[in-house]
Amino acid sequence: MFKIKLNKNEILESRTFSKVQFRSRVPSLNVMLRLFCCMYFVYILYSKDFDRYYVGQCEYLNERLKRHNGKAVPSTKAYISWQMIYTESFSTRSLAAKPR
Repeated sequence: MFKIKLNKNEILESRTFSKVQFRSRVPSLNVMLRLFCCMYFVYILYSKDFDRYYVGQCEYLNERLKRHNGKAVPSTKAYISWQMIYTESFSTRSLAAKPR
């Protein structure tokens, strides 16, 4: 964690990015940190053995695919082996979660 010291009048904003806590009193710095540190993804998995699709969202694609194939996700554990066939990135989780 790091802190940037500025004038008392500036608003303190705190955000969590990639499992690291960043604190900044500069709103534009928070925007820059968000752009370079965090991306959220919508992904589609396909199980060839069962001819099934799964749509999900996450922050870390590789870790999430490992969890799906490691039977750590209840809704997909019966249908392994999964392959990631599509990904799309977004700057915020709320944008990734919006229906298209």
